[in-house]
Parts: sequence; C-alpha cells; structure tokens
Amino acid sequence: MSPQVPAQPFSIDLRHEEGVPVLEMHGYFGQDAAARVQEIVTGLLAKGQIRMVFDFTPCKLINSPGVVGIMKVTMQIVEDFQGDLAITGLDNLKFTVLDMAGVFPMAQRATSRPEAFQLVKK
Repeated sequence: MSPQVPAQPFSIDLRHEEGVPVLEMHGYFGQDAAARVQEIVTGLLAKGQIRMVFDFTPCKLINSPGVVGIMKVTMQIVEDFQGDLAITGLDNLKFTVLDMAGVFPMAQRATSRPEAFQLVKK
C-alpha cells in the first residue's frame, strides 16, 4: 500500500478591479485548484460576467491536471460564452506549457495586470 500524498496547498482569490473579475492563483495549481476555478467561473458566467483576468503571479507550479482545467475553463469563457480572458503573471515555462496546450491564442497573454484589463475591455 502506497502512502497518501498530501494535497499541495493552493488558494484562489476573487477580486473585482476596474469592473472586471480577477482570479488570483496562489500556490500549487493542480486538479483541486482547477475544479475551484471552474466553480468560480461558472458562477461569474451565470451572472453575465464574460470578461475575466487570471493572474498567476503568486502561483508556484501548474501540473498537468491543472493545465487541462485551465484549457477547459478557457474554452468555456471564450467559445461557449464568446467572452474574453487575459492571463498574466506567467513565467516562460508556464506560458510555454499553456501555449502548447492550446490556451493561447484563445486567451490573451498580458505582461501586467493593467495590460490584462486593457485587453479584456476592448
């Protein structure tokens, strides 16, 4: 019997800045974090909020199930609801992984939070 691997800590803060929901990802972004983002985004979309910013600045690592979750929620926002998503706070590795998964060009990459707001408000 293999020992249980402890869940990596994560938190997601939902803020509203400049009239736009911002999901700030903290810690380890895996399957549990992706499920929580899905819940938050589904609630926002149900309220008609179709423009969002994801900020990964405080995120340490995104694992494979986390990437799949980001892809699914990106498709939901952009394709299902014709919304806009800007993602900021990505280092080169995170950007490359999300780009290879097909998140970009559906979502827009921003180099800063102010740029992210400009991209989704167009």
